Amino acid sequence: MSKDCICITAYKSVEGLRILLEALYTDFDCYVHVDKRVWDRSSCLRLKFGKTAFFSEYATKWGSVEHLKAILLLFEESYRQGYRYIHVISGEDYPILPNKALYDSFKDDGKIYLSFELTTNRKNHANRRWRCYWPYTKFSWDYKKTSIRILNLLFVGMQILFPFCNRKKIGDLEEIYGGGVYGSYPRGAAAYILDHLKENPHFMKDLCWCKILEGLCFQTILMRSHLREFNAR
Repeated sequence: MSKDCICITAYKSVEGLRILLEALYTDFDCYVHVDKRVWDRSSCLRLKFGKTAFFSEYATKWGSVEHLKAILLLFEESYRQGYRYIHVISGEDYPILPNKALYDSFKDDGKIYLSFELTTNRKNHANRRWRCYWPYTKFSWDYKKTSIRILNLLFVGMQILFPFCNRKKIGDLEEIYGGGVYGSYPRGAAAYILDHLKENPHFMKDLCWCKILEGLCFQTILMRSHLREFNAR
């Protein structure tokens, strides 16, 4: 069943990652990015799951640009191998179906499995995530620290008071979509995402100021393309 692969971003639970890999390892090729802060603790997993591709390029703080970069790294590495589907999950997930049933539930029809919603309406909860500038994302600060959170809220609060400072687009795109971070992508969708980011560096430059940008990136690229009709939703 190696026509599909699983891309996993793992943050802190090495034991949870071990349990997840034990469930998937025999039937799927796995590509794992381990947060740099726990890389040393994952050495036992790298020995046990020898055919799994492990990476540790970024400290994937919550909502940071490094998390998106980690996902894109796994995308690029796995795309070269010609998989039918690339499934992106976290190291704290676990399959609810047996591997064969999981594989069989995806057909060769090019469907994209990714949640999405249009966020251009200012009443949408995700609207401020891209209209405002969030410095903690751009500079990879730890948003879980109280001081960083207060600083960001003050900075964003000023932008809310003076809405002329708000952005109207990301890169060249004005219709911005948001949704869940994780999903399942057929090969064609993965190729389109990677090509768009390479050909439009200004899109990523703008995206780096967004809050939880990994939940805006793929949705916006795909839903503004010819591939929107393939979304399984």
